[in-house]
Amino acid sequence: MAWQLAVSGLTIKTPLARTVIFKWSDIDKVEYINPETTQEILGEGVRSQFQLREDQDIGGYIRLLRTRSPMYRYPPLAFHQSTSYSIWMNRKYLISLLVIISCLFPTRLSAQNLIINSNDVMPRSSADGSGYEDRILKEAFRRVGATFDRITVPSARALILANQGAIDGDYVRIQGIDSSFPDLVRVDVPIATMDFSAFTVSPGPYPVSWADLASVPFAHIIGWKIVEQNTAGFGSAQKVRDPEALFAMLSSGKVRTVVYDRSEGLRYLRNLVQGMDPDSIRVTSLEQRGMYLYLNARHKDLAGRLEAALSDMEQEGLIASITAEVEGGL
Repeated sequence: MAWQLAVSGLTIKTPLARTVIFKWSDIDKVEYINPETTQEILGEGVRSQFQLREDQDIGGYIRLLRTRSPMYRYPPLAFHQSTSYSIWMNRKYLISLLVIISCLFPTRLSAQNLIINSNDVMPRSSADGSGYEDRILKEAFRRVGATFDRITVPSARALILANQGAIDGDYVRIQGIDSSFPDLVRVDVPIATMDFSAFTVSPGPYPVSWADLASVPFAHIIGWKIVEQNTAGFGSAQKVRDPEALFAMLSSGKVRTVVYDRSEGLRYLRNLVQGMDPDSIRVTSLEQRGMYLYLNARHKDLAGRLEAALSDMEQEGLIASITAEVEGGL
C-alpha cells in the first residue's frame, strides 16, 4: 500500500524501517512544517491507519513509531518527491512520518540523537542503559552535546544496518570491522576489553587457543567476527543468534564448548542458565581485545569528537572507574 499525505500542497512520504530511506537525488525540495500542522497530520494519519476512534489514545502507536523506525529523530520536515520517486509501506506497522515525530518529542531537537545497537548484556550493557559500556558512551555523548537510544537487533544484522545507515552505529566491536564494512567509522578509543573465552563442560578437553577449536564441537553467536575469522573452515562450529540460544546449547549437551565473553558468560552461568552447575564449567581464555564503538560514515565528524571525549575520559580514569563500579555492584 502506498502511503502518502498531501497538506497545503506538500507531499509527505513514509519510509520503510530497516531500508535505505531515500536518495537525495529523489528529493526536489525540503520545507519546514509547523508543529500545529504536524500534530494534525499525526492524529489523522494514525487514526486512519489503525481505524481508531477520535477519542482513542494514540500514545501506544507513537511509541510503536519510535521503536519500529529510527526516523523519529528527524525534525518536522516535508519532503517534496520527484516524479520518479516512490516508496511502499508495511501494512503491519505504521512507519515514521518524517514530518511528525520530532515535534512530538521536542527535547530531541536540542541535541543530535542517534540510534545505536548493542548486543551485549550485563555487566556490559542492558536495555535500561545501566551497563558500563552504556554509561561510558552516555557520558562521552553528553560531552559532545549528543545523545543516543540503544536498540538490540541480531549481531550480524546490526553490522549490515549500521553500514547501510538504517541505524547510526553499533557497539562494541573489534578493531578492523570497517575493512569489511566500509561505511563504518571506528571511534578509535576502546571503551572496553573483551576476553573471548571457551566455556567447556568437564571433563575437557579445554581449548586454550583458536586452533584447539578445530577438533572440538563448539557453538558461537552469528556475527561475532573475531570468532568467525579465527575458526573459518572449522567443521565443528555451530552458529546461534543470541546468548540465550548459545548457553541453551551448552546446558542441553548439544555441544560441550561455547565461545563467549568471559564476564558476560560467567553472569549467564550464575544467574540465567537453569539446571546447570557453574562449577562443572571450566573457562579458558582464547584472546583479549579492545572493543570499540562504530558509527555510520555520515557521522564521521561526530566520531572524531567522541574520540576526543573518550580519550579525555580514559586519561581521567573515568572509563576504568565506571567499569569497576558496575562490575563490583553485581
